[in-house]
Amino acid sequence: DLMPHRDLGMKVGIIAPITRTGEYRYSQYLIKGLKERGISIEILNNLILNRPRTRIFIGSALLSKMIEGKNISILHNLDNLAPYLFKPRGTNTKFILTVHDIAPITLPHIGNPIMKLDFKIVLPKIILNSDYVITPSHSTKNDLVLNFGTDENKIGVVPQGVDLSIFYPRAQERVIRKYGIWGRYILYVGNDNPRKNLGNLILSYCKISNNIPHNLVLAGPINKRGVRKIISNYSHPKNSKDRLLSRVIIPAYID
Repeated sequence: DLMPHRDLGMKVGIIAPITRTGEYRYSQYLIKGLKERGISIEILNNLILNRPRTRIFIGSALLSKMIEGKNISILHNLDNLAPYLFKPRGTNTKFILTVHDIAPITLPHIGNPIMKLDFKIVLPKIILNSDYVITPSHSTKNDLVLNFGTDENKIGVVPQGVDLSIFYPRAQERVIRKYGIWGRYILYVGNDNPRKNLGNLILSYCKISNNIPHNLVLAGPINKRGVRKIISNYSHPKNSKDRLLSRVIIPAYID
């Protein structure tokens, strides 16, 4: 809890992702929330920290110099791989790391070899040099304990919040008209990255669709061609391709 320390000159340094992903949005809301609560924030904008490869290696070597004289009490890296390969000396700064997931470890069949190496070799070292680790779920916390032997007392679970100015009940009729969603439905929100397991969700729906009245709604940047391919490969006479396609609704982004 930072609130008791806001009047004591505490400053929080932030290393934020720059790619427009969920991690980027997470960072923007966290920064906004801390500022609204009167916490002094300094965002470390440095070309070295803006690129994953240079952040990990060169950033780790130069981190002490980057924060020198800034009076940063806590430095928080918000997207898995931080410049914490080496424990900086001569500083009282506490180093915090958010690990969203370790999909390259838990799902080794996806991802590129470099990313797998980073998560297998580099991330455990980064976690070791962090004073505290934040995860968005107990599942990720358990993954860190089981795969890396991380002390569970070093990990705090902080579920991600919801912006109620964006996510609130809309008039049902408006949604139906705009996106062609009708009847009862099962809702998926996300992209079609392999680690999201969307393919198995679609296959599971295909298998049970004859027994339930619900349609399947896939909201987000979903490749419609990929969905059609999965359904086409599954289809059989009892559940024709056209019927399944009509019950899988892909409205893309919903506003």
